[in-house]
Amino acid sequence: MTTKSIFRTLSVIDVNKYTKKKGRLTYLSWSWAWSELMKHFPEAYRTVYENPETGLPYWKDTTGVMVKVGVTIGETERISYLPVMDNRNNAKPPEQTTMRDINDTLQRCTTKAIALHGLALYIYAGEELPELPDASMLPHHHSWESDRVRFCVALTDIGMKYDDVSAYCEGLNQPRPSQMDQERRNKLLVHLREKEEVSAK
Repeated sequence: MTTKSIFRTLSVIDVNKYTKKKGRLTYLSWSWAWSELMKHFPEAYRTVYENPETGLPYWKDTTGVMVKVGVTIGETERISYLPVMDNRNNAKPPEQTTMRDINDTLQRCTTKAIALHGLALYIYAGEELPELPDASMLPHHHSWESDRVRFCVALTDIGMKYDDVSAYCEGLNQPRPSQMDQERRNKLLVHLREKEEVSAK
């Protein structure tokens, strides 16, 4: 497992349906991000850094309050910093900051640290869809081995071959079926059936 392979695995996951809007900014649920990370890298862990002078999980001065979170996968740690912010996304004055604010900021900072490994990083760049690397460089999804026969039989029923469907997906700048999770493969089958029905009319 290399830093590059970790990024390839996480950066191609489409997280759009799990995001929320707050004003002009897009947020990803920290609990969903952590759950998705655990599916791919169950050995990953989080480090909430503490101020060595106070033993508390934040730093503060007259300008605001800051937290620091690291997420480690294998030998690679990504660290993110995030200030406690108000509902306008401006740094909140320290005298107005509560422990709830700090806890919420720690969770958001965790999501950003995960993003530095690749998951949902495109959200912070303001993009709507992930930029996929060359599909030939991506590994098979862990569900492919147990689902391969079912999927290929379903393709045969539609009257299609795997190689043709794989090329079709690549032409749309999407991963091959073997690189999708089962839910996404099922959606692909529905799409292909509808596409064939339209073509047959």
